[in-house]
Order: sequence, then structure tokens, then C-alpha cells
Amino acid sequence: MERPNVDIIGMYCVHYDQPCFTTVSRDGQNIDFKVDLKAGEALIMDNCWWHGRHGPIGKRLLIHFWVTKSATPIL
Repeated sequence: MERPNVDIIGMYCVHYDQPCFTTVSRDGQNIDFKVDLKAGEALIMDNCWWHGRHGPIGKRLLIHFWVTKSATPIL
């Protein structure tokens, strides 16, 4: 789901123990490609893309983040 004021979304896989993939699509209905993140891998993409998880989570640990281009930097 697209979040207002969010330009970039990302996921970083901390732990992985079984297959679980993320689908990515332009329209939210037709899958353009699949990404299976393993420990130490990340997916960073424009927020205009739709994404969704498929498969059991198991002991998989993902860190999700959202970034806006207009965000004020922390000094």
C-alpha cells in the first residue's frame, strides 16, 4: 500500500530460515517480479511500486523503513 509523503521504502533481512518472498508490481494486481531476501540482503524501491509478502514468516526478521525526500536531516 502506498503511504502518503513517503518516497522510498526498504526492507533489510536480519535473519532467514526458510523461503518467503516479496512480490513487486506496478499496479497491485499483476506481479512484475519476486524477491527472496536472505540474511544481509536489502530491497530498496520507489514507493509507487506495490509489494506483498508470500509464504510463512518462520524465524525471518526484516527491518522495514520509509523515507521522504523532504525529510529534515538530523544533525
